[in-house]
This record gives sequence, C-alpha cells and structure tokens, in this order.
Amino acid sequence: NCASGVYIPGLAPTYIATLPKDTKGGLSTMTNCTAGGFYRSFWYKSDGLNYKVSSHCAAEGTINAQDPLVDPCNTTVSWAIYNIGATCAAGY
Repeated sequence: NCASGVYIPGLAPTYIATLPKDTKGGLSTMTNCTAGGFYRSFWYKSDGLNYKVSSHCAAEGTINAQDPLVDPCNTTVSWAIYNIGATCAAGY
C-alpha cells in the first residue's frame, strides 16, 4: 500500500530508513487524473524477478508520450523505471 508507506515489505528500515513518498502527495492536478480523484503516488510491483516502480499522477503538466521514462502502460499519467520482463501484458 503506497499511501501507508509499506509498498515494498521488508525493505525499510533494514536496508533504507524509510520508503520514499511523493513529496507533494494529495490529489493530483493532472487533467487525466482529476476526473477519477487520483492521488499523486508511487506504485511498485515485483514478482521476485521482474519489477516496476511508477510515479503516478505526479506531473505538474502534460506527460510527453515520447519521454523515455513514460510508463508504457499509463502513457498519459505515469513515469516508470522497470526491467524488460515487467510488461503491460504481464500486469505491470
């Protein structure tokens, strides 16, 4: 659960003091996020081999779909860092 700060169980405080949170937090001001009432947040998913960390609804403007860090599963609302196995088809 990203909002509670425990989205990567067991990582903090053993390996880092605390898990990062979106510094602005709160409701997003992005056009594609406001209609759904989405919050700025980090998302994380891993199956132990593949991983993806996304910054969701956090942009202060429009996300460029050509940006190399755009989330291929959420091209208008998220940036992501992931490995090649974390594809949209695999639920990432």
